[in-house]
Amino acid sequence: MSWNYRVIKHVYDKEEFFQIHEVFYDDNGNPHLMSQEGIVPYGDTTEEISRSMIHMMGALIKPVLDASSFGPDPDPAATVSTTLGLLNKK
Repeated sequence: MSWNYRVIKHVYDKEEFFQIHEVFYDDNGNPHLMSQEGIVPYGDTTEEISRSMIHMMGALIKPVLDASSFGPDPDPAATVSTTLGLLNKK
């Protein structure tokens, strides 16, 4: 099973927003699963963060995927809060 970062479109209260998620593909190369929360850059060094962001930026040149194609979209507001919460931890 392969994976990469992809931009995912979410809809919540009739409002669209976008997050980068890890997307996993089946043996035929079709998107099969996505990470529940959006992804934030992470690393133990600035070099690791740079590599992570470069991979994430690759998602911007691929077609946007719709979260609903992976099943019911969990409360996307909660996933944003979880993702942003990672940024606020000290």
